Amino acid sequence: MDQLANEQNADEFYVQTYDDSVPDWPGEIDFYREIAAKVKSAGEPVLEVACGRGRVAIRLARDGVRVVGLDLSSKMLDTARQKSLEMSHMRRIEGDVRSFELGKRLIWR
Repeated sequence: MDQLANEQNADEFYVQTYDDSVPDWPGEIDFYREIAAKVKSAGEPVLEVACGRGRVAIRLARDGVRVVGLDLSSKMLDTARQKSLEMSHMRRIEGDVRSFELGKRLIWR
């Protein structure tokens, strides 16, 4: 099996198993919600880098936070998209965290 096939198989494996194999850490979601609330009150969207299937981003969006989720894996983003179809204030963007362009500058306050 060549390297590309191995990478595709690994990507598919993570897409299918990520939510079950990566549990929340104690206090993790509360930590992100606290930060997101500050950003939301400033009227800015939250950027989640490496958002994957949307484990954190979707919860923040359900809280009414505008979220931009960035991930390299189109398959992970497809799953996040399916899980958040009704959320108009959540954007999902395929890109590499080392070099991406959102078309606007996000401000941290």
